[in-house]
Amino acid sequence: MSLQPQAGAPIIAFRDVEVALGSDRIYERLNLEVHPGEFVCILGPSGCGKSTSLRVIGGLLEIAGGEVTINGRPPQQSWPDIAFVFQSPRLVPWRTALGNVLLGTDLRFGGARDGRETRAKELLTLVGLANDTHKYPSMLSGGERQRVAIARALAVDPQIVLMDEPFSALDPNTRRRLRAEMERIWQTTGKTVVFVTHDVEEALQLADRIVVLSNKPTRVVDVISLKLPRPRSLAHADLVQERSRLMAMLGASETTTETGGAS
Repeated sequence: MSLQPQAGAPIIAFRDVEVALGSDRIYERLNLEVHPGEFVCILGPSGCGKSTSLRVIGGLLEIAGGEVTINGRPPQQSWPDIAFVFQSPRLVPWRTALGNVLLGTDLRFGGARDGRETRAKELLTLVGLANDTHKYPSMLSGGERQRVAIARALAVDPQIVLMDEPFSALDPNTRRRLRAEMERIWQTTGKTVVFVTHDVEEALQLADRIVVLSNKPTRVVDVISLKLPRPRSLAHADLVQERSRLMAMLGASETTTETGGAS
């Protein structure tokens, strides 16, 4: 299933982007687009620079060439439109779940909270923690802590949520539950989500489109558009076929890395 051109301006655009860290060339003329309201997964071999894409979008890493725009502006001017969810929840241990959700808005907006506390409670309800607002991080499971982190990101009302392997540290059952929860949250909020993962099945379940990256120097080798209705069964013949194709692509990339072909 190949990508079809989409109408309207992209909310995120990479044009011939080059990224280098010292003598290490990370990206080579990398091009990609994300459109408003899309759920896009970034998939690729280990060390190819998947998380680097989020740092570039967030204005945390300078590019060496090309152009990156967020709503037509440079990333450094677009940070109010963006929120991050990391692999680790990064909660403040002395704040309750509610206090941690409010922390994001306190840091970004300052001043009086006005209706922020009400909104924070609504978001904790959205992520399934309506009865846990008073609990401290030590009282929450790993999955619950990550739900707080998602609510904290949504609390600043970003247009774009950048998620860097947010479920990778969780056990398989919790991961499956949170994938379903994330799909529901995305459908409810309509946010644009860019989601980095190394898990093919996770990408197939969540994404509107999967952007597949090569080894370094990294470029986009394929973009797979998924049109199946949600929720999806990974046993569906189309997804089984796409899984096999993705695994073959990633397997070839890993083999190239091991034989030194990407140096």
